[in-house]
Formats: sequence, structure tokens, C-alpha cells
Amino acid sequence: MRFWRKSPYRRVLNDFNFFEFIIDAMIELKKKGHRLSYNQLMVGLFSDDGNVEEFLSLLENNKVGDDADKAYALVKRKYSQVDVEHAKAAKQESAFRDYGNTVFRVLQLTGFVTVEYTGVLMLTPNENRMPLYKALKARKFFVSESAKEDEDEYFEQLGAFDDSLESLILSHREKVDHSTAEYNKKIPNIISSYGLTPDSIEQALIKVSNGDKKGKDTFWFIQDPVKFEFLLTLFVYTYYGDTFEYKPNFICDEAGIPYSHAPGNVGDIEIFNKDRYWLIEATLIRSKNQQVNNETVNLFRHIDDTVNGQKYLTLVAPYIHEDTKLIFNVASIITIIKSKMLSLSSDAQTTDEFIGDMKNNSYFEAITYRSQDFIQNIRQQLNKGHFDETKKDKVSIHYESFIDEDLAFPMAAEDFPMNEEK
Repeated sequence: MRFWRKSPYRRVLNDFNFFEFIIDAMIELKKKGHRLSYNQLMVGLFSDDGNVEEFLSLLENNKVGDDADKAYALVKRKYSQVDVEHAKAAKQESAFRDYGNTVFRVLQLTGFVTVEYTGVLMLTPNENRMPLYKALKARKFFVSESAKEDEDEYFEQLGAFDDSLESLILSHREKVDHSTAEYNKKIPNIISSYGLTPDSIEQALIKVSNGDKKGKDTFWFIQDPVKFEFLLTLFVYTYYGDTFEYKPNFICDEAGIPYSHAPGNVGDIEIFNKDRYWLIEATLIRSKNQQVNNETVNLFRHIDDTVNGQKYLTLVAPYIHEDTKLIFNVASIITIIKSKMLSLSSDAQTTDEFIGDMKNNSYFEAITYRSQDFIQNIRQQLNKGHFDETKKDKVSIHYESFIDEDLAFPMAAEDFPMNEEK
């Protein structure tokens, strides 16, 4: 853990490995068919010595449920000296919301817990990550007493672990990369348990896209970049349901709640059936240079060209710069020609544009139309370039009719014409 000892939210003597203590408590609860509630986690923050058995006994004899006030009253009653030694922690808002939320976020980021919702957040061990947890626990990490009092020495010791620790972590990484397998089964449970509706998902998507931190946020504990990918997946599901398979490439717990973004060299969200393959790339990047460098040409390499059917690629961002749009469209043409991916349609869209096309119930038609329209415009501009003897100062080229053939878009019956009612 980080340098906690002098934190105003921790009692001086409880500098044991808190995460090991609380995860072991969850493991014991699961053996009995129980989970740890968010409020019980808050009580655990004030444990004296990390004794799992005593902590579970305390919870058994003092029911707190979803009542934060009751949980805080237990803390005040059980740990009365908190008031004297750490007055700041005596405030419920500080202890449970500020400090407590921070610890919860970090714990969720480890991937060692599965987060579920039953009117209150519930925690249980994420079995996908338990082999790594047990391997790390067996390493018996140790921080000297002097390092606990000196921040520089503390971080120096943390940085002194040998390369075998990295090897251990990497050896377990493959075991969690497939955490979104059969994600179609997880999405309905997430929507149902959190009481989500198409409108609430849309509003949450807009909120994270706009960077709006005000008001209620159901998934406050998920980092914004991966939350954006997650909400896009849920949003698309509300329109197409199980007519597609959904394979977001973020890493999630057993309930489908993500804790880490997609690894490198793969697309963000793959959606497919026997007729269509749709790759959605999601980013909160607004900078023009970063968009151009990171969210254009390279995205086309993420398309799975082994899958049959019409192919679609969508870049979704809060704002799309004109240069981003242009380079994205040109990269699409190059991909079509070089990879002979003649069925590819693509578009770079703002979040609002994406939502608008989805709500019109003609998403694939719209993206195909815009892709074809861009190619037609390029063709027309190029074919105006006949060499003119009277204007020898201009370089003019006539592109042969191969463009008409090589850039032809095979049309699915449901894609055209655009002006017909669906």
C-alpha cells in the first residue's frame, strides 16, 4: 500500500496490509455464502490489527446493511479514540465518502474483487484473479518499521522488488484477458441489478463524454476512459440486444464490471454476428494532435479481417477535429485498397452524432452512406484531373476506371436505399 501511516484518515497503529486483510475477509464470507457490503468495508478501515476472525465476528453481531449512519455509529462506538487522535476521521463524510471511496476505487482497480449491486454495492472475491492474489500473498511483502515513518525510504523499498515480481504478474495476465467471454449473459444482469434504462444509460454516456462530475453517477468507482467503453457497450445492447455478440476488450470482474481498459493492439469493443462485424473505438481524447496520432490510421489494424460479412469501424469521441475526420476517412480508403476489404464502412463521430444515428434506428445504413459518399467525392475530384495542354503549369492526373470497380461497395439488402422508411 501507499504511505498511509501519517494519513489523517488512518489510526497510527493499523499499518498492516489492509488489502490482504479485507480480501481474506471476503474469501471467508464467500465460503459461508455471503458478501461484503460497502458499509462493512468502511467499518473494516478502522480495524486495529487486521484480524479477520474478529472483524467477521464484529459484523455478525452488528448488522449495518445499507445504513451508512448505522455503520458509522458502530465505528464511533468500537473505536472511540478515533475522535481524539484523528478528529478529521471522526467526520462521517471524510471517513466514509472521501477516504472510503478512495480505498474502494483502488481496491476495485486491483481486479481482486467483483462488484455487484443489490441496492447497495456488494463485494466478493473475483475468482478470475484469485490465483494471482494467492501468488502475491505467498511473497510475504515486508516494509521495515523505519520505512513506515519515512516516506522516501518507504518508496525506495517498494522500488527494490526484483524482476521476479513482474514475471509473476505477467504470467497471470493471460488468465484474465478473456474476462468478457459470453458478455451477452452479463449485460442483462448489469442492466437489471443497477436498475438501468436506455435513457439512463444514454444520459450516463453523455455525462462521462462531457466530463461532467456533478450529480449522481451510478458507476462512480470506474475510471472514465474504461467507463466510456463500458457505457457504449450497454448503450448499443439496448438497441440491438442479442442479435449480436458483444466482446468489449476491457478487463472485467465476474459480474462484467470493468476495472481496466483494453490492452494494446486490440480494438475496444467488437460486436458481430454472421452478417456483420462492427468495431467501436472509444476515446475521451479531445486534443487534435493526440487524436490524429493515436486514433486514426492505427485503428484500422484492429479490424479482424478473418471474420466474414460486412465490416464497420466507428471512432467515438466527445469531439472530432476536421483533420481527424479527414485522415480517418483517407485511412479507410487505403485499408479498402491494400487489404481488399471491400465491404468496409467507417466513420469518426462525436458522442452526440453516434447517439443520434443509433436513435434513428438506421445506424449501419448511415455509416455506409457516409463512407460511400466520401469515396464518391474523392473519385469525382480525381477524375477532374485530366491533363490540360493549355495549363501546363498544373500537374493533372486522370485516374482510370479501376476505382469504380475496386471501391465498389456491395450493398446488403437492408442497407439501401436511404430514403425509404424502415
